[in-house]
Amino acid sequence: MKMRTHFPNHAMKIRSAALSIRSANAVRRLALAGLALSAAPLFAATFTSTWTGGSPNWSTVANWNTPGAPGTFPNNGGSTYDAVFGVNSTVTLDQNIEIQKFTMSTGTVTGNFGLTTKELFTWSGGIMNGTGVTNANGGVSFSGAGNKDVNTRTLNLGGNSTWTAGGIRLG
Repeated sequence: MKMRTHFPNHAMKIRSAALSIRSANAVRRLALAGLALSAAPLFAATFTSTWTGGSPNWSTVANWNTPGAPGTFPNNGGSTYDAVFGVNSTVTLDQNIEIQKFTMSTGTVTGNFGLTTKELFTWSGGIMNGTGVTNANGGVSFSGAGNKDVNTRTLNLGGNSTWTAGGIRLG
């Protein structure tokens, strides 16, 4: 199946149990499975961490502002985290990361490790890069006028996802 690498700016609702967007060099695939799966119950995260920049590694605690839990970075271990990435910089996934929610409005997430969200991934702009896999188990809200780029990274969508604005580009 041929696939366009830029989608027009209009509203779209994706209802699927699994949507996989993979972009690797010249190979572009879009697989959609319309299977109904029961969702796990959603829980509020214990902490919200905001990326402040600095060295590129996700696990560097100085790069995160986490009120109530200083000296931590978002990764579900004992506590749960929502992560906000809104700085025009690059963050490198230097280990597998599992969080509740992820909000991305600009910048680049890259690396060979995985990023898993249990709840909604809100994506209004920026780039997902590297050879790792992003598992958005709570679905994705594609919003905002900016482009959302997936370059050489696999993005797996679970649950319901919505696309209300901006472009989704695969490169």
